[in-house]
Amino acid sequence: MAVTRQVIFETTEECNLDCVYCTYSKFYYNKDNREKKKINAGDARKLLDILLIGRQTDLSQELTLSFYGGEPLRNFAFIEDIMAYARSVKDEKLKLKVLHDDQRAAAEEIHGLPGGE
Repeated sequence: MAVTRQVIFETTEECNLDCVYCTYSKFYYNKDNREKKKINAGDARKLLDILLIGRQTDLSQELTLSFYGGEPLRNFAFIEDIMAYARSVKDEKLKLKVLHDDQRAAAEEIHGLPGGE
């Protein structure tokens, strides 16, 4: 786990769009059903604890935490929680990224967070 360079959290299965190119659209087969589930912040913090303990021996590599979905901002409370938790670690090589649908409200919301891209 010490060599892990990126963790991608699927914050929610929920999405506000219906893009034809999405792997969950009607044009793709053998996909799971989207049930609007949301990830549990407590479980995510436990994973981060394991990863960060392993990093204490070698902080030379960046670790990027990415937030994905559905539309990840539909579970904004999770993103805020994990970003705050990650910032509390004070690891300069820890990066945070959000992959969202770039709707105007979503962009304004995420850019309001310190460390958000």
